[in-house]
Amino acid sequence: MNLKKQLRFEILRCGALSLISIIQLLVGLQADRPAFFNFIFFLTGLVFIAVMIVQIIDYRSHSYDVLHGKILHIEGQIIHAAISDSGAVKRYKITAPEVLPRLRTNQHVMLHIAKLTRLPRSIHIMEDSGVHT
Repeated sequence: MNLKKQLRFEILRCGALSLISIIQLLVGLQADRPAFFNFIFFLTGLVFIAVMIVQIIDYRSHSYDVLHGKILHIEGQIIHAAISDSGAVKRYKITAPEVLPRLRTNQHVMLHIAKLTRLPRSIHIMEDSGVHT
């Protein structure tokens, strides 16, 4: 199950938020708003642009971690998985609506996690008869 749509959505969201911050900054400069508010909009715009650049790099690069684990609990869009290598329980948010109905508790999965943003890129369900994607 491919989750690249989630990464694309995050990139578009950061782009839209940075654009809104820049527009607010320009409007504030035109309306003689106090410098403190203009500075806040400037900083938020820079932060969103930086996050968007990191997500674009992460989306374009093919570097990811492969984690094998077992789904312990599904809570809305968040899955709790016990990672086989370390035994730690990790939380991952899955926003792709076509993926969630196929996931069940006590199911063995292989997660491809992006290196920089730590967002899941794909989930492969492991069964006794083979791998189902």
